[in-house]
Amino acid sequence: MISNVDRNKLSRQLVGLERFRRSAKCGANKNGIGTWKWVTGMGKTFAACLLVKKILRKQPKGEVIILVPRTVLKKQWKDTIKVICKGYEKNIKVMTVDYYLYHNLNLKPLLLIVDELHLFYTQRRIAIISGKQCNYTFALGLTGTFEEDAKRHHIVAQYLPIIDSVEEDEAIKEGWISDYVEFNLGYSLEEGERRIYDNYSNNIKEILGYFENTLNKKPFDMVTQCLSGFNGLKPFDIACEFAESKGWYSNMPTDTTENVVIERDYNPNKVMRQAISLMKYVRSRKELLQHSKSKVSIALDIIKKFPNKKIITFSESTVFADTLYRLTNKEISVLKGLQETEQFSVRYHSNLETEIRKIKSKDVKYGKIRLKREALNKIETGEVNVIHTAKALDVGFSVSDMEVSIITSSSSNSNQHTQRGGRVKRKSERGTVIIINVYAVATKDYDTLKSRQYKTPKRKVYWIDDIDLIGLGYVNNERERLTNFINNYL
Repeated sequence: MISNVDRNKLSRQLVGLERFRRSAKCGANKNGIGTWKWVTGMGKTFAACLLVKKILRKQPKGEVIILVPRTVLKKQWKDTIKVICKGYEKNIKVMTVDYYLYHNLNLKPLLLIVDELHLFYTQRRIAIISGKQCNYTFALGLTGTFEEDAKRHHIVAQYLPIIDSVEEDEAIKEGWISDYVEFNLGYSLEEGERRIYDNYSNNIKEILGYFENTLNKKPFDMVTQCLSGFNGLKPFDIACEFAESKGWYSNMPTDTTENVVIERDYNPNKVMRQAISLMKYVRSRKELLQHSKSKVSIALDIIKKFPNKKIITFSESTVFADTLYRLTNKEISVLKGLQETEQFSVRYHSNLETEIRKIKSKDVKYGKIRLKREALNKIETGEVNVIHTAKALDVGFSVSDMEVSIITSSSSNSNQHTQRGGRVKRKSERGTVIIINVYAVATKDYDTLKSRQYKTPKRKVYWIDDIDLIGLGYVNNERERLTNFINNYL
């Protein structure tokens, strides 16, 4: 029997279908064009399949193309199509955008659906959306995070403007997705790691000082332009421009001490070497934070704290994901009393290596695709409780009963943060879910976390320094303390 919540959710999804039908009145330049910007967990795939079925009923010979940014999304779409669009499967093609571009396709579908539209903002992918490389009649974009800092969404909005929006607060209030809290768990780097980190930071600071300039460019921008070029100029040309601003010029005589110093310090080749050195230090510092030993220990302790909850861990490194996977199975299996061959966690990322397993006395090859499929199946069925990933499951992962997300490293991109959080916010009966951001205090980790979290409501974020404080009990105590403070002093 369908619940009132699900009935209301379906009614809201049907509003999206109606707005697509009359999208010319909702901001598009004609009907049957536009984007649904619905919070993750709202059921974009399900609703889009309802739309596909409705359109194909009227035009049974029409073709529907569904483009996805990652392979993991193909299975989700195909499973939903089998249920909702039964009888029309031959009319519907689901493919990755990389496949579409690699084969230089230029199809003419009745309906084009672009899933995770925010990942289609590159020039080549926009060519599909604009109609240059896909001559569609109708087109629907799906995303939970339309805007981006680089403002490329303004280009996409010319072709697929937002015609319907469901925001997070509305979805939580109506019970369509789970409520959540975020804990920002800080820790201090070990002495050895801190020493190396400070050394990298000092070198970075010194080189950024070297790139101070009178060209109205920030030092770091100057570095990136020296390495990548800018506004039609080649990298070495930029380096020459910078060198000239410091007094250097081609074939400069070295007959004075001043000229010798300028030639030594600001020859364009030296400028290029300095730029390369800076990026090397930046990359090394970032990798140190991503692979911090303390983060491994903290993540393991959090998993041990919630041994019966379904958990997903995110990082920026497949090596880190592998390490956490190996240690989780080693340490948690002992605590749970599992047999040596049993698993407590699985991993899912782009660098999985082929395994040869003994099954009924035969060697069976498990390649990357098979291992990924097995990992998703095990977490979906509850055979394991924990899945470790890097970036591969930032979008498209839709297991409805995930309860805890542990983010050990991330970019500063707020959209990535929203997407990762969406993996655990999908509606279920488990109540409020928990997102834990692990960061090293007094490092760039803190700055990155603040940047990516700026869209998150402050009332949902708690800064802590102790794993024991993670939980809804702490949240309730803090809310009660704040309420008492307001009542007594304000």
